[in-house]
Amino acid sequence: MKVSSRSLRIDALRGLAALTVMVYHARAELWTGISNLWHQRNFGGGLNTWLGYLTLPFSFGDAAVMLFFVISGYCIHYSGAKRLATAGMQAKPDWKNYFWKRFWRIYPTYVAALIIAGAVDYFAAGKGGSLGVADHSISAFLGSLVTVQNILTPQYGTNGVFWSLAIEVHLYLFYPVMFWVSRKYGCLQSMALAFILSLLPCLTDLVLKLARLGYQLPGPLFLQFLFIWMLGFYVAEIQVGRVKMPSTPWHIWLVMFTIGIAARYEHWLGLSNCFFGIAFFGLVLFSAREKKEEECGWLVKTLAQVGIFSYSLYAIHRSVLLMLHALIDPEGLHRESLFPLAMGIIMSVMAGILFYFIIERWSSKIRAQSGFRSLQLEDQ
Repeated sequence: MKVSSRSLRIDALRGLAALTVMVYHARAELWTGISNLWHQRNFGGGLNTWLGYLTLPFSFGDAAVMLFFVISGYCIHYSGAKRLATAGMQAKPDWKNYFWKRFWRIYPTYVAALIIAGAVDYFAAGKGGSLGVADHSISAFLGSLVTVQNILTPQYGTNGVFWSLAIEVHLYLFYPVMFWVSRKYGCLQSMALAFILSLLPCLTDLVLKLARLGYQLPGPLFLQFLFIWMLGFYVAEIQVGRVKMPSTPWHIWLVMFTIGIAARYEHWLGLSNCFFGIAFFGLVLFSAREKKEEECGWLVKTLAQVGIFSYSLYAIHRSVLLMLHALIDPEGLHRESLFPLAMGIIMSVMAGILFYFIIERWSSKIRAQSGFRSLQLEDQ
């Protein structure tokens, strides 16, 4: 089956995001870090030191999670946007179809990764590794199993990526509300609502901090990322012609990304994520344009191959890195050599491919054999 250049580029972005987050975590788990390297070696140390300094951009690799959210909003809403463009107020998605596909897309892989995380934590603890304040109680496992970690229960285990997968599930559940708002009142109104809902948790957190109250109000954490996710929603609306995007110079998105980095340095995490999301909106908007397939070079096609198993790579890589850390550096000394870092990256990619063929591809086949039809972009 011929794959459109748009699908290739979106897959490439997904692959790039997964690799970036993976390298970010590998640096933290298996390497001494830029600051320690500078204090120990300064300008000396040879090739290993200078290669280590070149990894500096990956110190902001966690920002790629915002790229995942924007891509998700685009892919989820693309078919819905086409229905709205053709049928308007009469558009009625098959929500049974939608929720069935979402379940088989994310949940089997998520549960398998959750179980593996517990097993790897047990292995690492047996090797003398430190698991910090990780919670391995039954209640934490059950809470993470139904994606209410950090809301009703602590997160289970040390695999920190599960927080974003839970957010993703909640965004899936909330999507019909935003679809209804867009259908009834328009896309810009739905974006305004998403912005307000995302702003409320940030303002509440700011008030609590200013009042020096040492607690955080419980609530739906996904609202903090709703506007970022809806930026992908907005890209889909632009693609089908429901709204128009004025011509914007590419350097505007670079400025947004730079502001995001500056805000991250000041520990303004919510503001930083928002600017990163806006920057990635420009990137997804550019990538979603229709072009001839031959315009996609080898780099895009290679990253698109990674994009195929990017979810498996994202879900499993933290456990792989922890296991490797427990084997070669259980006391957490963080070696200067880049060899453990390179080994962790290679092992994570190999594990992601294996996990894809054993778990994710299997669940995708079940979804495909169910008889439900789906658009290609939405099904990724």
